[in-house]
Amino acid sequence: MWPPFELEVNIMADLEKVVEMPIETKFDMEKLRTGLENLTGRDYISAERTARRSGENSPLLQFTGAFHAALAAKAMGVTYAEVCDLPVRKYTLALAMVTNFLFGDLAQTDMETV
Repeated sequence: MWPPFELEVNIMADLEKVVEMPIETKFDMEKLRTGLENLTGRDYISAERTARRSGENSPLLQFTGAFHAALAAKAMGVTYAEVCDLPVRKYTLALAMVTNFLFGDLAQTDMETV
């Protein structure tokens, strides 16, 4: 019998531990930084949708906290709600990292280096 029943039970137990792990434990600055570097245009569009669904109606969506939280969630592989549930200092740090990633050195960047 494959997989052995005992192995199947252990995998399920490990999965439950990961699912129950609070976002604070999963929040890792390096994971966020790396995740931001790996986002695609589709991720950006999906984050826009998430921010709009959360009730954000600013015409300048790319500057809102809701949009930055949605991008942070995509980058870290967690839900939008999990990012919003972070303690305020971690939440603002995550949003500041997204802001800096998107706009930090944009004024000095020419299109050929992007």
